[in-house]
Amino acid sequence: MSVGNRRSELEIIRDILSFGNGRTTVLRYGVNLSHAQMQKYLGFMEKSGLFELERHGSRALSFQITDKGRAALTQMDQLFELVGIDSGRDREE
Repeated sequence: MSVGNRRSELEIIRDILSFGNGRTTVLRYGVNLSHAQMQKYLGFMEKSGLFELERHGSRALSFQITDKGRAALTQMDQLFELVGIDSGRDREE
């Protein structure tokens, strides 16, 4: 269950981290974000050390979750469970 109809930024980051590794296009559609939103989150997560991005020129083509990202995901899942927010991994939209 989400706090409202829209996902919070923390829920979006958790959803992105849940993907683990792959192509950015698949990730974008999988977590249902616009291109601009995806750029914002990937930039933040790369700077934070949660993701490593493989780039071709200025375009991010693929991503890989880091150890720090896996630890953050585990902690977010624990927090969401504690406060009664759906983990999002089995969410039907």
